[in-house]
Formats: sequence, C-alpha cells, structure tokens
Amino acid sequence: MKRKPCASWLKRFLDMTTKYFFSLFILFALTAMACKHDPVFRPVEPEAPTTEKLKILWQQPMNKDTAETISMTPYFHNGNIIYSNLFYVDGYEFIKARNASDGALIWEWEPSWPGEGIKISRDYQENTMFLSLGGGVYAINLENGSNRWKEKSIEENEIGLRVSVFGNYGYTTNSNALIKDTVCHLVRRDLQGQYGWDTLFSIVNTVYRPNLEAPSLYVNQAGDSLLIFQNRQWAFGLSDGRIDLLAFNLRTKALEWKVDDFDPEGNSNIERPLIYQGKIYFQGTKTLYCFDAETGNQLWSFQCPTPNDNLVVSNLLIVENTIYLKPSLDATLYGLDINTGAKIVEIFNTGSGGCQMVYYNNHIYYGSHGTGRLYAINIKTNQKIWDEYPPNHSREGKWKGNAFFRDVTIVPEHNCLIAEDHYFVMAIKLPE
Repeated sequence: MKRKPCASWLKRFLDMTTKYFFSLFILFALTAMACKHDPVFRPVEPEAPTTEKLKILWQQPMNKDTAETISMTPYFHNGNIIYSNLFYVDGYEFIKARNASDGALIWEWEPSWPGEGIKISRDYQENTMFLSLGGGVYAINLENGSNRWKEKSIEENEIGLRVSVFGNYGYTTNSNALIKDTVCHLVRRDLQGQYGWDTLFSIVNTVYRPNLEAPSLYVNQAGDSLLIFQNRQWAFGLSDGRIDLLAFNLRTKALEWKVDDFDPEGNSNIERPLIYQGKIYFQGTKTLYCFDAETGNQLWSFQCPTPNDNLVVSNLLIVENTIYLKPSLDATLYGLDINTGAKIVEIFNTGSGGCQMVYYNNHIYYGSHGTGRLYAINIKTNQKIWDEYPPNHSREGKWKGNAFFRDVTIVPEHNCLIAEDHYFVMAIKLPE
C-alpha cells in the first residue's frame, strides 16, 4: 500500500484540532451566557423616596453596591458637594464630589496610604483641602480631586489627627514616636507644598503627656494673629487629666497668654475653640466656658443641668446673640446669651448626641446620634417643627430600619439640605 506524504497527514490533524477547539470555545461561551448572573450593583430607582416632611430631590448610593458606610460632614464647594465614605473595618476612606443640583459624580479621591481605623480630619481654604488620615497627610485640589502634595507619616515623625487651615497654611501637631509621652509640637505647612514643616511651638512635660489640638485663629486689637488651642493632657501614673488653653502669637512667636488646668474634671471636647466677637467658647467635660480672646480671662461658664451628662461629644452654633448647645446625652437644646451665659432657650425632646448643627432661614437643622432622626427647630418660636427618619429607613432593602441621619450641610442656592443615611447621600428640599 502506498503511504500518503507526512505533510498531508499533519495538515489533516491540524484542521481537525482547530475545529475541535473552536467548537469547544463556542460551547463554553454559550454556557457562560446561560449561567450569567445579575451584576451586584443595581441602580437607584429613578424616583427617590419621599415622606410627608422630607422631599428628596436626588439621592445616590454611598458605595456602588450600596454597602453600609459612614461619611465626614458634607461640604459645599463651588457648586459641588464634597463627602466621603469610610469602611468600618480598615479605615480606608474615599472622598467624592457630586454636583449639588443633580447628584452627578464629578471626581473621586482615594488615599495612597490606608489609615488604621482612624476617621480623617480635614479643613478647607478656597480650592484646597488639608487632610490627615493617620497614615498620611495630603493637600487636595478640590476642583479635580488631585493631590497638590502628600506625605506619609513615619514612625519617628507622627502627624496629628486633627488639622486647621488659615490663609495659605495648614496647621496640625507633631510628636516623635519615641518620646511622644513627653513632647508635642504645633506645626504648619504651606498648602502649595513649596516648603517643609515649620515648628511654631513645642511643649515638654515629663508627668502629664502633652497633646496639643488643632488651633482656631483670632486677630487681636493690635492686629496680631493668635492661634488659640488646648493642651489636652493625661498623667497615666496619677490617673489624672488636665486642660490648658493657650494663645500663641504668630508675629512674636511667643505665648500671648495661658489658662492653666481650668476644668475640674480634666477632660474636654476635641473640637476647635469657637471664636466670635472677641470671645472664645470652649467645651470642657460638663461645662461651657467663655474666655476673653485678648487676655484669656474667664467671663462666664454654664454647666450641664443633667448631672450625668457631658459636652465631650457636642457641638455649638451661634445665631445672632444666642449660642446653642446640644449636650451628649440630654435630649434638650439650650440657647444661652453669648454675653452672660444666661439660659434663655430650652427646647425639650430634640434628640441627643453631638452632630453638627446648621442654621438656615430661621431654622436650625441637625441629625441626632441618639435617635438617628433629622430635626428642624424654629428659633423664632423656639419650637421643634418636626423630626424625621430618612425615607430609606422604612423602605424595603438592607437599609430598612438601619438608615440614620448624622451631620448635614445647607446649599442655599438650591434651597436644599445635604445629608447621608449610611447608605445614600441625598439632597432634601427645605421649606420656603
């Protein structure tokens, strides 16, 4: 029998193999199409939920898969809402910008070095956000979400967790990890990143561990800029705390005045001192203090009426000649005369907790840590107008019963309030 050439046999083999694998590919493709699952992300319903009191203009998921998250206080900047979503486990916090009118995504930012479960602290100046994330410090361009500069915190040079911005500088604190029980520095850096860190003030204490907090700014009658900040100290061996209030003169590079150990319980709120019309309003453990910004002299104090309450987690708001105070546990809103500290307003059943209060058109709005509701207070009548859960609180889904309000912000040009309920960020129409 005559045998066929080897080349002909090889050609037939390759043709059969090609057809076999092509058929197999088609089979796998058809199987994959038949078994294809719906994507994890499902868009929000076109018509946002609404209640009798809360008309939702738009809402967007905090995460694409609508997973539960928390956010920094929303910030309105140049027509956009700046907010964040922080995952509970690893502290990896993202920042997003959305158009305030329709919720369209403008840009997203993520850190280069994830934090270790520490919620970020930030402050703003025009188009720049100065931010500390535990793992690093950033100056972010708010127009497009890019980094103007960034710097990783290293073990020997720990940057503070809270920050302030005044003019072209970002202020925070710094401590050497090896000796942080005895030394702490107040430092600053220009927001454009042209220069390195500038140490303004240092404090050393071998008994009480010094812990300087982010400052507020006051311009005194001589025209000098004073940084007003606290030294929140603790002596572990003595189980004792103490609070000092300091004023540092940026021109003379020296302390202008200091108030030593003034809170009897040695604890305080970590928010920056509130400065208004030459007066400093500062929250101790249970007492709101008012100091003269020129001299540091105490002018008056107001103590929480409820014995077990405190001001460690609380916020202040000044409207005209009244300073509004919301203690941590007491579900009462207090209004005090800013000059004397006399109680002139007392509104009950207004939620507890230290969420930020905002003022707009004769109303104070805030969320409550205690109830999870949004509150509207009319300051002309000194009455609570309403308190409401987010619409998603009663809407079917994993957010049902789990959606709660926290910090809010106002967008006057759209007559709306921006809030988040752990699942969605939303714009709520305000009454005219």
